Amino acid sequence: MVLMEHAFFDNEKVEKQPKAYQRKKEDHEFDLLIDIQKKLAQGKGKYYVRFAKNFNTKQVAKAVLYLKQHDIRSYDDLEKNVKTATERFTELSAFIISIHQRKREATC
Repeated sequence: MVLMEHAFFDNEKVEKQPKAYQRKKEDHEFDLLIDIQKKLAQGKGKYYVRFAKNFNTKQVAKAVLYLKQHDIRSYDDLEKNVKTATERFTELSAFIISIHQRKREATC
């Protein structure tokens, strides 16, 4: 928030609210890799292509490294890990919610 001094003649301080960014519907697409051909069609230049190739290579390397570190050799292993992580997340979320509820009850 930015304070604007002397915004009115009576020298009151007024808070200026930042404008909310409105995302377009197509911005909601999720992809870990950049579609280079699509970006070229949008008019991006050769330096962007160089950046995109480098970015995509790094993303693939991160994915391979994750798979190796977690000893994931098949899609079934990956699904099992996702299911385990999801269950753990659900348990932790429920635990955190119960702590917040007990905290609210204790303060009332």
